[in-house]
Amino acid sequence: MNTIKNRLRALRNQKGLTQDELVSELNSKLNDGEKPITKMTVSNWENNKHAIKPDKAQALADYFGVRE
Repeated sequence: MNTIKNRLRALRNQKGLTQDELVSELNSKLNDGEKPITKMTVSNWENNKHAIKPDKAQALADYFGVRE
């Protein structure tokens, strides 16, 4: 089964990004007032320690150009 953590890590690796680089890319696209994403947050997502909130899941999907 392809879990979210495996999919996120695979997509990040396909783009050749470190977690820090992904954080920078995502934070550059935030609207004013949105809470920034941290490297710890991405690590927690990839290690299935925290669920991805719907707004952040949408931001990830938009960034990577995926629907699922």
